Amino acid sequence: MSRLRGEAASDLRKAKQRVSSFPPLANTEYNLTKKKWSKTFYKRAASCEFAQPADTFAFRCKTSAVLRLEERLAEVEAETVRIIAESPGLSGPMARFTCIHGIGKVSAFSLACEVHDFERFRNGASFASYLGLVPSENSSGGKVSHGAVAKRGNPHLRRILVEAASCY
Repeated sequence: MSRLRGEAASDLRKAKQRVSSFPPLANTEYNLTKKKWSKTFYKRAASCEFAQPADTFAFRCKTSAVLRLEERLAEVEAETVRIIAESPGLSGPMARFTCIHGIGKVSAFSLACEVHDFERFRNGASFASYLGLVPSENSSGGKVSHGAVAKRGNPHLRRILVEAASCY
């Protein structure tokens, strides 16, 4: 469920980008609303007319795709909340994770489901290594050289924790 939610959110982000980039492609200046993705934006987008009928059709298709994906994401999140409520094994870890600033129910659910057992990690460094958040190392003899983050661990959890950190 956590990966399905990530896929739905990614699809929604891409669809919104397609809608945002469409007016310049159709040689039209964006002037629907100041705030995108609001109810006012969708009302004006539904009545927006471009110079070419094909452009109008394409824009409306792209906008309706965003609406469908928003509904899909809400559906997945609602099912996730239902699963959390029905699972007593998730309530303990979820309660501990949501106490951390920046981690909400969705992030906590992903952590609890992906890691399963945190007892297998000796310390925070081994958990960071599992996530791929440790620097790469290129050592030879007495010389130790550290590089960028290795990114060899779980990319799904790494992305979730980076998003949680940016929310904090």
